[in-house]
Amino acid sequence: MVKSTNSSLPHFLIIGAQKCGTTSLYNYLIQHPNIISAKHKEIHFFDYNYNKGSNWYINQFPLLPSNKDIITGEATPY
Repeated sequence: MVKSTNSSLPHFLIIGAQKCGTTSLYNYLIQHPNIISAKHKEIHFFDYNYNKGSNWYINQFPLLPSNKDIITGEATPY
């Protein structure tokens, strides 16, 4: 049985401008077996969804196994 815990916060953020490769970089990273994607690539917490609060943001990331070196993160062009 794999024990899971909430990731609480992302381990990485990819921040860039539109058309600068954030989607490509994110897609390359999440192909790695130790990286699990967020529920959505562009969560838009720091621009459109900040008013939803930090608990909403935390819930945008998957539960991670606590006994493995697994990370999660997100990317945004804003």
